[in-house]
Amino acid sequence: MHIHNIIFFLFFLCTTTIISQELPPITNYSTEVYKAGTQNWSITESSNNFIYIANNEGLLEYNGSYWLLHPSPNNTIVRSVCAVGNKIYSGSYMEFGYWEPGTNGMQQYNSLTTTLDIKLIEDEQFWSITPYNKWILFQSLNRIYIYNTEDSSVKVIDSDNTIQKLFKVDQEIYFFVINKGLFTIENGIKKKLFDSKEFNNDIVVQILSVNNKTLAVTQNSGVFHLDITTVRPWPISVATNLKQASIYTALSLRDGTMLLGTIGSGIIHLSATGEQLFNINRFNGLGNNTALSLYEDNSNNLWVGLDNGLDCVNINSPYLNYTDRIGTLGTTYASIVFENNLYLGTNQGLFYKPLDTDMAFKLIRGTEGQVWCLEQINNTLFCGHNKGTFQIEGSSANFIANEMGTWSIKPMPGENKDLLIQGNYNGLNILEKKNGVWSFKNKIEGFDISSRYFEFSSDTTILVSHQYKGVYTLGIDPEYTKVNKVKTHTSVTKGSNSSIAKFYDRLLYANEAGVFVLDPKTDEFLKEESLSAIFSEETYVSGKLVTNVTDMLWFFTKDGITYVTKEPFTDSYIIKTMQIPISLRKQKKGYENISRISTQQFLLGTSNGYFLINTKDTPQELFDVYLNAVYVGESKQDAVLINKDQTVFKATDNCIVFKYSVAEYDTYKISEFQYLLESDSNTSWSEWSTSATVSFDNLSYGDYTFRLKARVNNTMQESESQYSFTIERPWYLSIGLISLYVVAFVFFFILVNAWYKRGYRLEKDRILEKSSREIALKELEAQKQIIQLKNERLQQDIEARNRELAVSTMSMIKKNNVLNDFKEELLKFSEIETVAPLVKKINKSLNDKGDWEFFEEAFNHADKDFFKKVKDIHPNLTANDLRFCVYLRLNLSSKEIAPLLNISHRSVEIKRYRLRKKINLDNKVNLNNYFIDLK
Repeated sequence: MHIHNIIFFLFFLCTTTIISQELPPITNYSTEVYKAGTQNWSITESSNNFIYIANNEGLLEYNGSYWLLHPSPNNTIVRSVCAVGNKIYSGSYMEFGYWEPGTNGMQQYNSLTTTLDIKLIEDEQFWSITPYNKWILFQSLNRIYIYNTEDSSVKVIDSDNTIQKLFKVDQEIYFFVINKGLFTIENGIKKKLFDSKEFNNDIVVQILSVNNKTLAVTQNSGVFHLDITTVRPWPISVATNLKQASIYTALSLRDGTMLLGTIGSGIIHLSATGEQLFNINRFNGLGNNTALSLYEDNSNNLWVGLDNGLDCVNINSPYLNYTDRIGTLGTTYASIVFENNLYLGTNQGLFYKPLDTDMAFKLIRGTEGQVWCLEQINNTLFCGHNKGTFQIEGSSANFIANEMGTWSIKPMPGENKDLLIQGNYNGLNILEKKNGVWSFKNKIEGFDISSRYFEFSSDTTILVSHQYKGVYTLGIDPEYTKVNKVKTHTSVTKGSNSSIAKFYDRLLYANEAGVFVLDPKTDEFLKEESLSAIFSEETYVSGKLVTNVTDMLWFFTKDGITYVTKEPFTDSYIIKTMQIPISLRKQKKGYENISRISTQQFLLGTSNGYFLINTKDTPQELFDVYLNAVYVGESKQDAVLINKDQTVFKATDNCIVFKYSVAEYDTYKISEFQYLLESDSNTSWSEWSTSATVSFDNLSYGDYTFRLKARVNNTMQESESQYSFTIERPWYLSIGLISLYVVAFVFFFILVNAWYKRGYRLEKDRILEKSSREIALKELEAQKQIIQLKNERLQQDIEARNRELAVSTMSMIKKNNVLNDFKEELLKFSEIETVAPLVKKINKSLNDKGDWEFFEEAFNHADKDFFKKVKDIHPNLTANDLRFCVYLRLNLSSKEIAPLLNISHRSVEIKRYRLRKKINLDNKVNLNNYFIDLK
């Protein structure tokens, strides 16, 4: 086993602080976080509260928001660092000098060894830097270089043996030489004070001033008290343990206490009288067990440079944290101080330890399992448990009621001190004290709903809150045996993690909608605006109200915890918030719990232990907000760091990135930023954000002012940072080109105007031409309509004449038919001579040319060109043939034609045959159709 592990194990056995310690908040910064080497040899703080660390890979800078690494000029390990004024002095391998912020805000290195042409010893490294009045002392293992900042002269003090370290105590300079002893410097010359034998031939790692004593801390021999002529061991209770701790460094704090950094046991905090206050190591929160450097910053935070990483301990924080790293305790659901013992009720059982000690918590036998509440009533301690109810006496638990799931226990109203009421999984139950012994009495029948939260509004009226069912009012009989009346409240709604509590005789109900107070006159809940303002819809996590401290009412929100007290002479509330976000509290929602440990100290249960909270008012610390760096480029990826005195940028450099910070290092404080890029077109501030960088892309030309504000834990900081800059006009918007644009625009306007005029004329001509065409078309259309009307009229005339022709034809046919019939009847008579004249007249009438002439005239009116066409095509046709052709065109049958020609039907057929021959018509062509189709 490694010797350091053996030492650590022995130290663990000799102290109980590892087992049970309430420690200040610790932030671990690993190499993955700060992106540099593992070992951190020295720490300092600049005038603007930035932290600088001597790291294996260079000078490490932290401004509260982000880390920067500045490699040493020769890329070697930086062993020492010290801030003096606005300069950061550093020492490394074969090099020492100082850093100053350049015009771009970044640290720039200035080598003193090169500037002053200092001749160094081969392989020299500088392990400590100490300011003293106008001098800066650089200590290597073989020399001390005394640099005069006024005249830049350098004096060298040599040593025959290895110089362990240089110390400044009050106005004295000390250094320890291995195997030689402790020295001081007087008038630039080293002077031996004590031989190393005085320190058991051990190495002195630090000289401190504590409680008006000068103390020498050795590596393995404990602490020695120095006076003018003697060295004697400091008789403290942990002296033996310190000899086993292998101390590497030490630091006296402003509060008069001291801190020891060890090789294998982490850091040990001692009081001014040498009592151990705490020991922080890898087991209980430190990032590494080897502490190489210690530093207390201006806000009293303790920085620990480790062999692998860096830690910040908020040693003066109002919060102490007990973390159950083994998992023995579990989640804390209740706590109380009773008879000088601290009791914790967890999901693993009921634990206790003597108050204000580092002793381990012990489990009270029989209470294994879920504890729901701890109540002190009439100097008796009760424990509400999943199993039922216990009465606690010291380290023992007496089981007094086996009703499952005791949520809470309360005294009865009035003077009846022998009865208690408790809320259980199955409703409400009564405990009774007989002959000095508490036991279960009875269940209050008629209400079987789980009663985690309940309060009396009168001796026989109880209000019960259930997050899934709402708020009930129960009317109880005077003997507390049954419920006579159940009423569900409609003035408030059920809510997630809601609860009910009594504060200064006011009955309060809280859910996500706010805080409501019961009006005893109307029995209705009314919203209490001042308390409802404590949480919003965004910050609500639980309506749990805690009033087990009689003069304080506690709320739990997403951003912190709030306690409410009352003004002594008014009915107003005093509301104070402690900014511990739920992510750090690690409480189970709906099961938040807090109890008073002392006047101003409270215990807040968490999922892995508890917090101790001190409510003592402390002055608000104000922080400056710093604009650390400005990057400018054509895009965010191309942006480069610029000098802050550069305020005018090219038009193409229209992407600008700002990085900023607040030098605040408290684990439980949150820094937020708000910015405004002020311009003619923008006067709106951004939303608050924890982001410490912002970029603006594609900015147009003009004047801008970037304004930056900060708040810490919702407390506004007074300072504001500003940076004004201008983005030039692009070349195409220069004054000369704009003038050219104006001339070109005027010319273009004239040209366009002329073009429009020409276009107007052309358009006018086009419209006129179009109008003329439209008028001509309309005239043609009118003429067409006139012609159409004329044609229609002609068609009507033709149709009329056709009708006349048809009528004439039919009349002739009928007349001839009648005459023929009459003639045939006459020929039947025997006296032929008597009828002969009459027959002759009939024949004359049948052959009368007058009828034909009338018919021909009518036909010519209807079809005037027919005769001409037929004569032209068939000039060999006779007048009788043409007459026959007319009858054929009229599509008359042979039967109809016969009387018209006064011939027989057969004669008509013969006439048809002869006509077909004359016109040479094919037999396949219908004779009627031929003349009908003739055009």
